[in-house]
Formats: sequence, C-alpha cells, structure tokens
Amino acid sequence: MQNNQMHTQHSKFNAKDLFDSLPPDERKQIMGVMRQYTLKREQGRYSRLEEVEIAKQALVQGLEKIEYEIAENNEWFIAAQKKEVEITAEAINLHRKIADKLYSRKKLIDHSLLEAELSVKTIITQIESEDRQESVFQQRNLEQLLEPIYEKLEIEREHEYSRMMVLQFKNRQKQRVEEDCRRQKEYEAFLDHQRTEELERKQNLEAKRLEEIRARVHARQIPYLVHFTPLSNLASILKNGLQSRNALAGYNFIFTDERRSDGWLDWISISVKFPNYKMFYTKRNTLKDVDGWVVLLIRIEALWELECKFILTNAASFGIRMFGDERWSSVKAFEDMFGHVEHRVDIPEYYTTDPQAEVMVRNEIPSCYISMIAVQNTCDISRLNNLSDIQIEVRPELFRWRSDYEHWSHHVRLNPFPNNNNLITLSNLF
Repeated sequence: MQNNQMHTQHSKFNAKDLFDSLPPDERKQIMGVMRQYTLKREQGRYSRLEEVEIAKQALVQGLEKIEYEIAENNEWFIAAQKKEVEITAEAINLHRKIADKLYSRKKLIDHSLLEAELSVKTIITQIESEDRQESVFQQRNLEQLLEPIYEKLEIEREHEYSRMMVLQFKNRQKQRVEEDCRRQKEYEAFLDHQRTEELERKQNLEAKRLEEIRARVHARQIPYLVHFTPLSNLASILKNGLQSRNALAGYNFIFTDERRSDGWLDWISISVKFPNYKMFYTKRNTLKDVDGWVVLLIRIEALWELECKFILTNAASFGIRMFGDERWSSVKAFEDMFGHVEHRVDIPEYYTTDPQAEVMVRNEIPSCYISMIAVQNTCDISRLNNLSDIQIEVRPELFRWRSDYEHWSHHVRLNPFPNNNNLITLSNLF
C-alpha cells in the first residue's frame, strides 16, 4: 500500500479519474490489455515455481529409491548375522562397497535436496512478494496505457474547446461523486445481504459435504484409520494427541520423516485401514535407533469431524501442491482414493487403490480418537503394561505388506493429474 501511494504521488495524473471518464469501449479495451499483463506475470511466477518443484521432486524420488536399496542391502548384513546366508570375504566386501556407494549417493542427494528446498522457499517468497505488489504493477500498467490519452487531453486543453470539455468533466465529476455516494450506500447494503447469503450457502454446502463423506465411509465399511510411530512417542501421543510437525517444533520427539517433502507441516498424515507399507518398511530399516514401533488405530469419525484432505497417492508427489485445499477436501477427492478400478487387485472396498494414499489432518488428532494400539508381537505388549486405559492387540498383519504387493512392486504411485496416465512407474522416473 505504501509503495502504491508513493507511486501515485509522483504520477502526472489521477489514473482512476481519467479512466472513469473514458467511453465504455475504451475502458473495456484497456482492461483487456491489463488482464493480459496480469496473466503474463502470473504465468511467469508459477512457471518458475514449477521448474524448481520438478527438480526437487526428481531428487526426492531418487532419494526414495536409494533408501529402498540401502534397506535391501542392509537385509543381507542382518541375514549374515543370523547365518542365514553364506558369508565370504568377497560377499562382505561386495556389500560394503555397495553400502559405501549408496550412502555416498544419498549424501550427495541430501545436500542437493537441501539446496532445492531452499530454492523452492526462495521462489515462493518471491512470488508472495510479487503477489502483494500486484496492485502496484496494475496501477503502473494503467498509467502507462493512459499516458497517451492524458497527453492528448493536455494538448486539447490549450484550446477553448478543451477548456469547455474540462468544465463539463468537472460538472460530471461532481454529479458522479453525489451519485457514487448514493450508490455506495446501496452497494454496502447489497454486500451485507450477499455476505449473509454466502455464509449460509457455505455452511449448508459444508454440512452436506461432511454428511456425504460420512455416508461413503460407512458404505465402504471402513473400520478404522492408522498411523505408525516409534514406541517411544506413544506416551506423549496418548497424553497430547497426534500433533503436526509445526506444533512439535522444539520438542524431543522422534520424527519418522525428518524432511517432510510434501511441505505440509501443519498437517498429520494417516492411512485408511492399512499403513503405507513401502514407507513403513523403509523407516524400520533405516531408523536403526528406534526401539520398537506401534500402529495407532484411529476412529473413522475423524474423517468428517476433523479438517481433512484426501490425497489419492503420496502427498509429496509432484503436482499435489499445485491444487488448492478445496480440491483435496472434496467428496470427489475422497472417492478418487478408491478409484482406478483397473489397479484394485483383490483388495477389499475399504482399501485405497494406491497403498501410498494419505489422509492429511490439520494441526492435531486428539487422543480421544485413538481407539487401539497395534503391536507386532507379544514381546511388545509386555513393554506397554503401564497403559491401562486403551486396548492393545498383537496385529502382525499391519507390519507386513498389502495383498496387492506384487502389483505395486512394478509401479511407484498413482498420478495426481487426471488428464495424464494414471500411473507413475519406475521407468517414468529413471
């Protein structure tokens, strides 16, 4: 606002008054040119963001592949300790070389990813700054387009006819001010009425959306939602509920995803009925310092009682953040999680199609929504003897892969863009 005022003070003419004095066809022509300028600036901003987002996503996908390879290589060492494989000096040296090479590549990608994230933040900051100054740019565009008209009027004002026109303009301006005052009052009354109607409409639509989501959840007989976490986090979660990354800033908490490539630090990721076994497997093999894992079973009421987004694939996938919250909170977004029937291979109705599909919940999930704690074996139950107010069960199936594992071993995830091919495979990425 300050920049806009400073620019207006240095202008040779009042652009608004001059624009209002023009015939309707000239005003329409000028507005058309200004819309083209605005659109060009917006396209330039978001093409820059898309470029750095694509570069970052390529690094994230490369890192996922390396972490998966590290986990597979680590399995050999675990098997070797258990004497389940033949141990030779040549085999040990081979797997050590593989580990060195993978960790070296991972270090390079981690460094590159930090730089890419910094680039994304820088571009977003620049875009936000430019968006805040859009009114200044538009004011300048208007003045540039009106400059020739103003110069022509200045010449005409040197003649008697031009002085008469100026007088008439002042008279019209006075009448316009009086008319504007009257219209302003009418317009304010109209706006108040419109705001009231719009608020009621939005409330009705929101109630209808939540009711439809509730109905579809029951129609699919979804029994519960799940969230995996280290056992050491359990006491804090049962006391304070599940908290978003931003809410946990500064606290001693083990994060299963330090990087959070999706960028949604005010949201909590949960899954429908079955954990994201690809990520769960990777984290259990890479986070060696974690002393045990649990899967929290969360009540389905969270889907319509809490603010949720429904992502049909991994939320860190390229393109997810290009769409607004309304796209991902809609009933269609919920149904899309269960769409693409050609990829639903022998799975029940309550499974999402993509095993990496996520429900994102804003800020927190209160502990009252946690209905049960699932552990992998009976040994883990003995470590939770101090918990008496919540049900604990051994559910080893939640620590394995889904029944459609073979199908998804050939594919990475679903594509969030509806007009493109609906699958992203390994060959698409590398």
